Amino acid sequence: MNVKAGCMTRPWAKYSFERALEGIARAGYVYTAYVGQHGGRPAYTLESRSSELAALRSKVESFGLKAVAAWAGDPLNYGVEGMRRHVEMAGELGLEYLILSSPYAKQRRSPELPIGDEFISIVEPVLERADALGVSLHVKPHMGEHGTGPGLAALAKKVGHPRFGVSYDPGNIHYYEGLRADEDVKRVADQVRSVCVKDHRGAQRENNFPTPGDGDVRWEPIWQSLSQAGFRGYALVELLGGSEAEEIDREAVKARERLAAWVRGAGGVLEDGAP
Repeated sequence: MNVKAGCMTRPWAKYSFERALEGIARAGYVYTAYVGQHGGRPAYTLESRSSELAALRSKVESFGLKAVAAWAGDPLNYGVEGMRRHVEMAGELGLEYLILSSPYAKQRRSPELPIGDEFISIVEPVLERADALGVSLHVKPHMGEHGTGPGLAALAKKVGHPRFGVSYDPGNIHYYEGLRADEDVKRVADQVRSVCVKDHRGAQRENNFPTPGDGDVRWEPIWQSLSQAGFRGYALVELLGGSEAEEIDREAVKARERLAAWVRGAGGVLEDGAP
């Protein structure tokens, strides 16, 4: 198992984008992802121009960071052309993958199609272009029939493309479904291509996402299952405890150290991109 550790910008959502990058770099990460808003705005939108994307990429690199992923949401919400635009922009930004939501029933446009088939009808037409740009598409659990390990695995196998896989999120499995992620992951481990490192504490749908390792998710067996499946990919911290920026910085360090211990404890190799 080979794991590349990073941290998304989302934990610093109430601060500026620049402060998020500062905190990620200060905590010792090199890899990051455009996930979450800062000042009520995302880092970029589908309307962003190439010059704006180039400036954004330069800004990230000025902090010694490399952005490898971004949140692209639910393909059912914007259709084939929106998906194609996301892929093109990912190529301009030098990203390696886009994180997609598993399909929400409320977003469906074709009630006559099973929701999984509708999702695939939007994703499949852009996979050839994604492959040409070196961009992968990873679907993440968000409720519904494709919001747990078995449903995610079925979706990935039906697409059956090397540029499509699962971004497993143990916190979402516990939060949305009230399930133990260490059991659920066994049903999808061979399709997992990236991990959203997020914990959850408390009852189902209770809004409590502490620093990974401080919640109810049992991380060690999750990494054991991924190791047995030969996982190779990014593990990006999505949410952290703490309120003030400096406190979040410290929690980011804690999460990185824990992630390293879990991966190595499962016999894996951790890379963080540091020289």
